[in-house]
Amino acid sequence: MRIPGAAVVLLVAGTPPCPAEEKSAEWTQRIECGPLVLEVRASRTAHLFHVVDQLSSWSEFCHSQYRKTIPLDPDDGKALERHAAIRSRRGWGGGLEQAFYVPAPLEDALRSAVKAGHLSEGEAASERAVFGRFEARIDALLRAQSGDLRKSLDGLDRETVTRMAKALARLCGTKGLVVPVYLIASPPPGSGGGFNGGRMTIELEPGQDAASTLVHEAVHAFLEPHAALLEACALRTEGLDPQTLNEGIAYAVMPGIFSAGAEDRLAAEVRRDLERGAGLDQAYPRFRKFGLALRPIVREALANGDLPALLARARDVWLALREVEESGRTARRLCAGPGWKAFHDRAGAMRPPREVVSFNHGEESYKRNLARLQKGDLVVLTFAGDSPDRVVPEAYADLLPVPLDEVWKEVAANRTVERVFEARGARIVLLAAPTTKMLLRLVLETKTLAE
Repeated sequence: MRIPGAAVVLLVAGTPPCPAEEKSAEWTQRIECGPLVLEVRASRTAHLFHVVDQLSSWSEFCHSQYRKTIPLDPDDGKALERHAAIRSRRGWGGGLEQAFYVPAPLEDALRSAVKAGHLSEGEAASERAVFGRFEARIDALLRAQSGDLRKSLDGLDRETVTRMAKALARLCGTKGLVVPVYLIASPPPGSGGGFNGGRMTIELEPGQDAASTLVHEAVHAFLEPHAALLEACALRTEGLDPQTLNEGIAYAVMPGIFSAGAEDRLAAEVRRDLERGAGLDQAYPRFRKFGLALRPIVREALANGDLPALLARARDVWLALREVEESGRTARRLCAGPGWKAFHDRAGAMRPPREVVSFNHGEESYKRNLARLQKGDLVVLTFAGDSPDRVVPEAYADLLPVPLDEVWKEVAANRTVERVFEARGARIVLLAAPTTKMLLRLVLETKTLAE
C-alpha cells in the first residue's frame, strides 16, 4: 500500500515550498482534557528533523516506514550517517528534541540550539546541510498530508482522554500538565509516537485516528517528573530497565485499559508475539507482555492514586514474568551493531529456527539483551568503519575476541575482520569491515556463522 500522492513524495528535484506554503503548513491547536492540556502543532522544522532522524536509523527504535517510501542514494546515506553521529552522542531527550520540535523556522531553531548548548556551531552547520539535502522530499510529504494532519484530532473522544488524564494525575500527584504535541506525516503502512525531551510526537498516515497513540504517550508525559523514582525501582530489580518499566505502565494503560472497541487489543498483540516466538529480549514484545501482566495492578493504582505502591508491585510482576520466560527459553541468535539487517536475512535461513534479536552497541541495549547468556546462544558483534555505532560497553569487554583497537587497525588498513570466541557460555562472532556495505556482504558470506 502506498500513500495518496506517493509520486509527489518520490520527486526529489522539486523546488522548496514558497513562504506562503510553509506558513499554511504550520498551526497550533489547544485541546483541554481536564488536567491535561495538549498544544497540538504542525511544524516544518519538526518534520525536517523527525523524518531525517528516522531515516538515519541511529537507534533500534527508529521507525522503518520512511526508509521504505523515500528512496536513498549513497550520498544520502553518508549525510544520514553525519546526522546519526551527532544524534548518537546525545541520545533520546538529550537536546535535539528540544532544538527541533519547535514552532519556529529552521534557521531560528538552529541559532537557538547553538545558544542553548544543544548543538555546537559545527554541528548546526552539519545539520543544516543534511536537512537541506532532504527538504524537498520531506516538504512534499508534508504538503501531501497536511489536510489529514489538521483533521486527525477532530474525532478525539475528549471525555475518555479527560477520564484517563484525571486518573493519571491522581496517580502521579499532578495538578496540571501542558504537553507540546507535534503531528508528523507518515507514509503507510506505518505510524508511531514518542515522548522525549518534553515533546510528544505522533506519526500519522492518512485517515488515521491519533487518539490511541496520544493517550499512550500521555502516560509517559505524566510519569516524566518521576523518572528518578522509576530508575531507582528498575536498578534494584534484576533484568529490568527504566524504559521497560515506563513502557510497561504505558501499555497497561493504552491499549490495555483505555482501548476503544470490543477487542482486547493488548491481549491480541501479546498472543501474536507468542505465536511468532518473540520473548522478553525483543523490545516491543517485552513492553506488551509486561504491560499485560501489569494491567490489573495498574487499574487498581489508577483508582487508588499510589505510584510508589504500583512500582513496588511492578517489581514482583517483572521478576515472576522473567522466571517464567527463562524456564522456557531456547537458544537465541543475537546481533549487535550495523550488520543487523544482513544478519536477520541470513538467520532466517538458519536451522533450526530460533529467536533472532538485534540491537545497537549502547550500554542499555547490552544490559537488556545480554544479561543472561546461555549455552547455545550465538552473539554476533558487528562493526563498520563508517558507522558511529562502534564502542562496546566496558562491562561487556570480555565478549570481544580481540581488543577493539586491533580491530580498527585492520579496518583502517582496508581489511575485514572475522573472529570466533566463547564467552559467558555463548558463541561470540566478531565481524568488522571498512564500510557498512562491505560489512553487510561479510555477514551474508562469512563461514564463521555456519552452524
